[in-house]
Amino acid sequence: REPEAVHGAVAVLAEEDLVARLQDVDLVFPAIHGAFGEDGRLQTLLESAEVPFIGTGASACRVAFDKFRATETLRTAGMGAVPGVLVTSQQSAAERAQALLGAFPEAARVVIKPAQGGSSIDVHVLADRSAGADIIEGMAGRYGRVVIQPWITGIEMTTIVMQGPSGPVALIPLQIELRNRLSDNDIFDYRRKYLASNDSHYYCPPTQDIAVIKEIQHVSEQAFSLLGLRDFARIDSWLRPDGEILVSEINPISGMEQNSFLFISAAQLGMSHADILRFVVRTAARRIGIEG
Repeated sequence: REPEAVHGAVAVLAEEDLVARLQDVDLVFPAIHGAFGEDGRLQTLLESAEVPFIGTGASACRVAFDKFRATETLRTAGMGAVPGVLVTSQQSAAERAQALLGAFPEAARVVIKPAQGGSSIDVHVLADRSAGADIIEGMAGRYGRVVIQPWITGIEMTTIVMQGPSGPVALIPLQIELRNRLSDNDIFDYRRKYLASNDSHYYCPPTQDIAVIKEIQHVSEQAFSLLGLRDFARIDSWLRPDGEILVSEINPISGMEQNSFLFISAAQLGMSHADILRFVVRTAARRIGIEG
């Protein structure tokens, strides 16, 4: 694209012009939640331009943002994480259909989601797997990599983890409650996350015993370290009825909306939006040797 090419009313910089503008920047704060911002592509651009930035590096982002690679990395290390079966566009349609039919036979329902995606977009819950062949075919074409997971029962949690002076420190976990459910297949989807309603309610601190809360924090800190995350991140998990904690998803960059989980959790510590963002910036600045 030509430098400063205009698409409608939006000016678009060519990559080399963006890099040139960033050369005089002391520290970049990537705040893009989702594709490009969390999947390692933005970080690769910044690393290749030798521009310091806040947050996790490119190689770790590529693993952490991929739902299959992240959970398999944690499971290989002995941590509890939601299991998954990966299907890809390189497989035949018959292989993908067989994978769907054979995945987690003990589960009454399965969840199909893009391996790399956010905000629960294009996530499907299937009770009848034989009716899911067309869904998984369309998703394989759109995304290339698709994960099949068992339906998990329990309490959904999310935990902000900050890099402390001596290692990662988890803030108070946040418990997610779905309200006004229309069916047992309802999930914490895009509408419940971002649109104004009373369909979702958050408890921070959670309604659990302090020992359970501390264990969720410990698991979140472990995941942060094992995946090589930096500065801050958000770890999603499930608290199972038997007390087991399963990590479900990693967010190298937490959302930055007014009422995002980062700011809700920080508020429980008496920190304003500015306070927590300043803390993140100072953490990254110390890591790369910027004083002040």
